[in-house]
Amino acid sequence: MSAPRDLIVEHLTAGLPDVKVRPAGPVDNVAGDLVLVRLDSVVPGIVKGRRDYTGSLLCVSGTTGDKSDDDVDDLLEDVLAVVDRTPGVTWSTAQRATLDDQWPAWEVTVRYPIIPAVPTP
Repeated sequence: MSAPRDLIVEHLTAGLPDVKVRPAGPVDNVAGDLVLVRLDSVVPGIVKGRRDYTGSLLCVSGTTGDKSDDDVDDLLEDVLAVVDRTPGVTWSTAQRATLDDQWPAWEVTVRYPIIPAVPTP
């Protein structure tokens, strides 16, 4: 079974082919648009066997300077479009942020319902 975070990375990568999507962790340099995926909590879903994962998508623009705000806002809209068109996946807030005090970003709180694969005996 793939880890839930990996499933979310795969889902976002498919919807955002021109954006680097990866699990959250240290970032040495931002070259182009980047989405970092972090999971913060999991609760039982409404449907038995389903789990609802809540986490954050840190949407980071690789642009600095005058155009950086416009570019990170455009990336946010692209990410929200992928989330909005995915059944069951929701977002609740998006707040301005920065990565390493230099890269403009938006942090989006999302909820992903995932049905884990059941291992066969």
